[in-house]
Amino acid sequence: MTLNLDIKPLGKKKVHPCYLKFEKISMANPGKNRIVSNGYFANSDMRCGHTGLAAIAKKRGINLDNLGVGDLVVFVNSKQDKVKVATAGYTLSYLRMPSGQRINPGVISLIPKFFNGGQINYSGALRQVIMKEFGQ
Repeated sequence: MTLNLDIKPLGKKKVHPCYLKFEKISMANPGKNRIVSNGYFANSDMRCGHTGLAAIAKKRGINLDNLGVGDLVVFVNSKQDKVKVATAGYTLSYLRMPSGQRINPGVISLIPKFFNGGQINYSGALRQVIMKEFGQ
């Protein structure tokens, strides 16, 4: 399962600087990504957008404005079927599992390796977790 992120400016409005930064940020090297210290938030409210998630992170001392390329902040809902990943430039990626399926907890720690700035390769991360569990 791969999440594709498609960001486009709305209408003829002036383009926000975040849109201009997206191309550079999405080229992040998955091998250099990392979840910032205290950057994992379980039981997050997935109704929150950029502003709400930034407020949640700020309570733990994480300012999403200061994220560098490769820095990730991960939000997971209480049902563990949705993940939002915040990156530099206020880019937000969203993964929703098919109905009835939960995110394998082992995959969360592998998001930095399997996130390329615009996609979360959930299948690849899950495959690695399973191979590790079976000693392969």
